[in-house]
Amino acid sequence: MPISMIVDREVEKATRQNLAYAGAGLLLRGMEKEGLALILASQALYSTQLDQVMEALERGDIEEAAWLAMGYTHHPVLEKREVFRAPQGGWRPILAVMEREGVDSRGKGASLLTMAYTAHLGEVSAILAVYERKGLEAALQLADRLLETRTLAFKYGLHEVSGPRARKG
Repeated sequence: MPISMIVDREVEKATRQNLAYAGAGLLLRGMEKEGLALILASQALYSTQLDQVMEALERGDIEEAAWLAMGYTHHPVLEKREVFRAPQGGWRPILAVMEREGVDSRGKGASLLTMAYTAHLGEVSAILAVYERKGLEAALQLADRLLETRTLAFKYGLHEVSGPRARKG
């Protein structure tokens, strides 16, 4: 079956959110490396590779999807998209969720606040997708897991891409 190219911007955005959401689900189920790989790939891959990872997921082949995600994000010559880090004032969408939900940043919302100031865009997408589909408690649980697995993410290179990156405008 030929791989279809993502051409519509809204479809691509939805595909990236779905991949981040799938990664979040794996992370919450204890599949840390696989989940982190998919979350990073949701932000870093161009549409052709993104399609291939999603196709493996749709077939139910989690191992293949994670392998592709890790391989593509660290491929020595394949160009990756820039992985955006948190802006100086934090990620507004996460801060808006906290405000809307009345989350105490010194209590159970501490991990969500930390993610607002330290997460890359793939992690933000995962948190927001979980929030929209499963609610605040699940988003808080994901923020906790992302922070708990920070060392693992850095150890295996699942927080940053290697190889060539897209040129900045």
